[in-house]
Amino acid sequence: MDAIAGTSVKTSSSSSSSTTKSYDDLIEYLCHLGKPLVDKLYTNSATSLAVFRELPEMAKHCVMRLLFVEQPIPQTVITSWVKNTRHVLRHISVFVMFDSILDFSEHLEASEVLTKLNVWKSQTLQTGLPGWLLNQSFRDSLKTALLGGGEQWSVYKELPKDKHSPDIESLDSYANKRW
Repeated sequence: MDAIAGTSVKTSSSSSSSTTKSYDDLIEYLCHLGKPLVDKLYTNSATSLAVFRELPEMAKHCVMRLLFVEQPIPQTVITSWVKNTRHVLRHISVFVMFDSILDFSEHLEASEVLTKLNVWKSQTLQTGLPGWLLNQSFRDSLKTALLGGGEQWSVYKELPKDKHSPDIESLDSYANKRW
């Protein structure tokens, strides 16, 4: 039986013994599943939105900046989003400079998480530079989740019409009496 954050997953091998693996969070669990299954999960907009919500802040920032970009972006460009901040803030305060260095380490962590989760993949550009491209199914599903559209998430179907619903005249009459 599979489970997610904070629980255990039992896996049976061909012999009679079984092993239990524990996962602390959704990201760790999804990394364990492997890329083909995670890709299949990303076709559901609710799943993509849930994964997006669990990402570190810097990773969310990168995903949002790349969400509508359909081509690979050079890794140096994405890294410059953080480096430029460090350079500009250096003149303001030593403490701000220290905070922006932490931002760069957060950027490295975000890059690692996005790669492990197959949210983006490394791809060489035509110029030969290394770049990153968002996973197509993740991108499409996240767009659907954020902008609306797609299939309904709820398991409920449309309710049948109420056979005792009041007509407009009776509602108007009731409203006029109450006011």
